[in-house]
Amino acid sequence: MNDIYSRIDSLRRERGVTLAHLNFVMPDGYRGKLTEYKNGKTSLTDADISAIAETLDVSVEYIMTGAEIPNTHKYEDEQLLAAYE
Repeated sequence: MNDIYSRIDSLRRERGVTLAHLNFVMPDGYRGKLTEYKNGKTSLTDADISAIAETLDVSVEYIMTGAEIPNTHKYEDEQLLAAYE
């Protein structure tokens, strides 16, 4: 099992997210895509990884490297929205 899949699987279990749900949120996803990825039969696109990271509330960097980088995406969105209030 590769490191990226291991991180995704661990995070989804911690957060109670099913593989089916993650397959659904990926723009290029389909039933069984993550299992195929785990088995080396397909790859994940940048858009897939971004959607998974957003769903699991972590940074893309964390999914890719395991580095503890906080997800600032939501913070930046909140800052932008606050500027227009």
